[in-house]
Amino acid sequence: MRLVSRDRSMLLSITEPALGFTLSLAGHVWLFNYRLEIVGSVLPPPGHTNARTPDGCPGCVDFSIRTYTNEEPRR
Repeated sequence: MRLVSRDRSMLLSITEPALGFTLSLAGHVWLFNYRLEIVGSVLPPPGHTNARTPDGCPGCVDFSIRTYTNEEPRR
């Protein structure tokens, strides 16, 4: 399954729930495992950096929600 934002800046691709999913933010592809944890990213495009999370990438930070595990969000 693929979901794309109207402006095409975000793409969510789920291939097999047990395996995880990929999320593309402005062309930077992030890899998540089945536990919703970031396990890496694909080589970032220009304007992005090879950070550990979208918070650390200048091209992805505007998309960041800051909760990458199945923990409850902080209030």
